[in-house]
Amino acid sequence: MSQLTQLTDFLNGALPTRVRGFDSWMDNQKLTVSNKALGNGQLRIGLTSYDGVLEFDKFPYRQLDPAILYALILVWIAEYANTLRDELQLADPDIEVELYDEESALIFITVPLVDEIAIAPDTAGAIPSEGQKWSVVTPLYDVAESAEIYGADSTGAGVGQ
Repeated sequence: MSQLTQLTDFLNGALPTRVRGFDSWMDNQKLTVSNKALGNGQLRIGLTSYDGVLEFDKFPYRQLDPAILYALILVWIAEYANTLRDELQLADPDIEVELYDEESALIFITVPLVDEIAIAPDTAGAIPSEGQKWSVVTPLYDVAESAEIYGADSTGAGVGQ
């Protein structure tokens, strides 16, 4: 699932029903070669960076403070954006507002985002590489829940305890 899809789902879950009918799309997409073994047979072969554009047509700015929308986007970036966003030092979101009348506005919010492109072996896959077939996958990472560090003696020290 792309970062834009996750951000869109987050906003649709948090915003009032009357402003959920917004559009989102990818713009200025760029591919970057970035090879890395991810474990579990997965390979990252690249990154796609892009502008995630959110368009709120006829946003009722008198009924819903736009600062709530802006805060939701900033919270999503802080809590849910992938670490690649920080590693690549992507720019902050940009906002463009056009007033329709005293009650509504057209709001465009552009959020620079990045997604990994990862593949895993799959005999039915559509991607031939290195003498086998592969499929595009959402990377799955193994995360250690506990560990012990050993020094000069045989007594281990627990990590995170």
